[in-house]
Amino acid sequence: MSYRPWAGLPDYEIKAIPKDRFRRLDNLIKQYCSAYYKGNCIFLDDGNERACAQMKSGRVICRYFRWVILPLDMELEEEIYGETGRKKICVRCGKPYYSESNRSRYCSECSGIVRKNKKNQWIKSKRKKTWM
Repeated sequence: MSYRPWAGLPDYEIKAIPKDRFRRLDNLIKQYCSAYYKGNCIFLDDGNERACAQMKSGRVICRYFRWVILPLDMELEEEIYGETGRKKICVRCGKPYYSESNRSRYCSECSGIVRKNKKNQWIKSKRKKTWM
């Protein structure tokens, strides 16, 4: 018996995929799905070749795709399922960005700038304390 950690996860309601996103979805499956092999799904294999059901349907029906592959493309996931909670607004520039953690406050461009400014302020405060 194979280990499938996504098997115990709940199913979302079956959502339709916008037609203009089919190519993007197919590329995701071809690139990242470990069960995809030459147009067939290994998980559905019972001795006969079975085509990937996710690529043929216009809906999210594969649990592995939903929980493992779709989160890799946050924009597509948000288009299909609505607000996922990962899209945040940068405190510094006000642009929306996708967060990898729940603690981030800045987009990737601003995070380096803010970190550098805070480090410089810390160094200045340390210099003042040592020279006094």
